Amino acid sequence: MKIENMNNNTFVVDASYILSYLFSDERNKKIDQMMHQHQKQKVRFISTTLLPYEVMNGLKSAFLRNRLKKEDVQTGCQAFLLLSIPLEIPTWSEVLTISLNKNISSYDASYVALARKNKLQLLTFDKQLKRIAKNT
Repeated sequence: MKIENMNNNTFVVDASYILSYLFSDERNKKIDQMMHQHQKQKVRFISTTLLPYEVMNGLKSAFLRNRLKKEDVQTGCQAFLLLSIPLEIPTWSEVLTISLNKNISSYDASYVALARKNKLQLLTFDKQLKRIAKNT
């Protein structure tokens, strides 16, 4: 799906950003404010088609490490789905180029490629990814 009508209130989000919102012990005021703005449609999030898989895997991993109960995984998944984040397929050649040039996974490169393609800021808690996105 091609994302239309983007402006400076639109951001690309990665799994680390969403999981920080879903994990109560990682939430902070800034994340809560951004999510509140998103829910009020004052801020718009988009992401790659990879996002749901990474979020679900993060929730499952938290369960396996006894960080979350099984019902919390279900609740987290439902909360994620309620965010209704539009998903877009990045340009594969761009993903490969970024991955090779920056020595990062294709997963991470997909978020950078989407941000670059749409000239948007990437919201992430991965410091290396944030640096790469700013300099790409």
